[in-house]
Amino acid sequence: MKLNRIHIRKLLLITLVLVGVQNVYSQATLTVTGDWTKNVEASEITEAGNDFPGVYESSSTVTSIDISKSPTSELFPWKLDVHGEKGDWDNRLEIWLQRTDNGTAITPGATITDGTVYQQVSNTDQSFFSGTGSISQIHVQYKLTGVTVLIPAGVLYGTTIVYTLTEQ
Repeated sequence: MKLNRIHIRKLLLITLVLVGVQNVYSQATLTVTGDWTKNVEASEITEAGNDFPGVYESSSTVTSIDISKSPTSELFPWKLDVHGEKGDWDNRLEIWLQRTDNGTAITPGATITDGTVYQQVSNTDQSFFSGTGSISQIHVQYKLTGVTVLIPAGVLYGTTIVYTLTEQ
């Protein structure tokens, strides 16, 4: 399991840590990898009295998720839930995520559904996407909203994004 971070530096520092969790009764494997660093510069305010753009997006492939099970020929059904565990956080900041592709099917006939529209990460588990079979390199993109000059600078704001894989 690799921890992934999102950093926004200069005015504001945001850390996003990604964690993959598997159902303890599951034989399927979940691997989450990636990293995003974003520098927010004061120069992004183009005119006195204006605010920051307020929305920042990662690349469309910043996080990669692999879901697999042996034998890889098995079309087992699964679902992936997501929630955030906020540490030091300003409630004006919101993290959103979306799946940007279908990944690469390892199991012939593997499927994946849902998750292709941005959804806000909350502190309770919510369904992100589901599928069948082993699939690798499913990419996820993040969006941070609510960045404003009203949020104190020089503070490390952080949240942990937890992905939970459950076989159905």
